Amino acid sequence: MRSGERILFMHIPKTAGTSLGLVLERQYRDRLLRVYDPEIVRKGMDPGAARACLGHFRWGFHRLIGWGDDSPYVAFVREPSEHAWSHFHYLKKRRQLARETSFVDFLDQPYGYNLQLRFVSGVEDIRGREASVLQAFLDQRLERFGLLAPTERFDEALIWLHNTLRWRRSPVYHRLNAQIGKPAMSPEEREQCRRVLQWDYALYEAAQIQFETDWKSLSLGGLRLWLFRRACALYHRFDPTYVRLKRLWASNRS
Repeated sequence: MRSGERILFMHIPKTAGTSLGLVLERQYRDRLLRVYDPEIVRKGMDPGAARACLGHFRWGFHRLIGWGDDSPYVAFVREPSEHAWSHFHYLKKRRQLARETSFVDFLDQPYGYNLQLRFVSGVEDIRGREASVLQAFLDQRLERFGLLAPTERFDEALIWLHNTLRWRRSPVYHRLNAQIGKPAMSPEEREQCRRVLQWDYALYEAAQIQFETDWKSLSLGGLRLWLFRRACALYHRFDPTYVRLKRLWASNRS
């Protein structure tokens, strides 16, 4: 992945995509294309002069918008049980799941069943061939990802992107859209995740290994990470827009 390439930032739900979006807006400004409405694609969209695209799209989306097969993808994946638990409660809160849907039921439904593997592979119907879909991704499509990183290493990944893509602006960010007050997952529910989401776990482990290699290749050391986190803390404290939003949120709660 090189500076100047058109890049597809794949936003798998509940993988820090909202925070990433604000970083990308500062980097690309009017050259960032956000695609969250499938109707836009169906009607025939014009990517114009966009240099980056962000949205809930699967692998293969570059063809729908007329970008070349050499356009790299960037995606974050999350520890599968935490990902499914967060997504379940998010959809429940937005009333996008039936009230009677249990977490165990959710794991076997389209929004829950190994969703991360289905996103990165571009294969929706994976039941009965999960192992072959995963292996095909690792053998053929992983190289199409300029970056596949675990969300737990979001800070390092932003530093890596900043350095690799030669972004002009610092990728400091706020943690946004985080769910507060979720109940704790029971040991039984976590074990169920391990069983049902075994293919997402395999993908997640591969991403951890791959990103560790990518991170070490930069030889940036711990000091760069410490300085970045300090910069994020200052940005979090003094960014005027965010300060106003915090005050508004506090006043609405009082």
